[in-house]
Amino acid sequence: MSKPLKEISDDVYRRALEKCWAVKLDTQKTFPTLIDEWITVEKKKLGVPYSYLAYPLLTSISYCLGVSRVKLAESYQEPVILYSLVSGRSGTNKSSCVSLFRNIINKIETNERDDKQHIFDSGTIEGLMTTLHENNGSVLCAVDEFSTFLDAMDKNSNGNVERSRYLSLWSGSSWSKKTKHG
Repeated sequence: MSKPLKEISDDVYRRALEKCWAVKLDTQKTFPTLIDEWITVEKKKLGVPYSYLAYPLLTSISYCLGVSRVKLAESYQEPVILYSLVSGRSGTNKSSCVSLFRNIINKIETNERDDKQHIFDSGTIEGLMTTLHENNGSVLCAVDEFSTFLDAMDKNSNGNVERSRYLSLWSGSSWSKKTKHG
């Protein structure tokens, strides 16, 4: 039986983390040279592994594609929705990576000169639904603490559990919410 995570020593965790960091993306196949060089420069500046920037970059690009769809066959299309989660111990500079992409998207959106909120970083399932509606179904959800996001998404303003929404959010299928006021 494996040990609970809280009982694993820092040394064991560090060795496991080093193994994870040793996994290399084949950057020449994943990104064009210019983007690969940018990631390499930024990772050195921030002192983070390549993956801390590569995956959020892909997710940010998918956001920039808006509600585009990939046509896989004549009758089969999929939305360009990518999810990424950067996981690491406290103090490994994950927040700086989230902020980097948040700032880039904010600069792009500022140049678009609209007043919409394109980045969702906290709130309830109703707030996410409103933000998706206001942005034609395209939102970058850039949350610094994943557990906080799950807690917020798990309950609506009435405290009811919303776990069934995850499958709809994952696939990009349409969904609605009926609320009762009174």
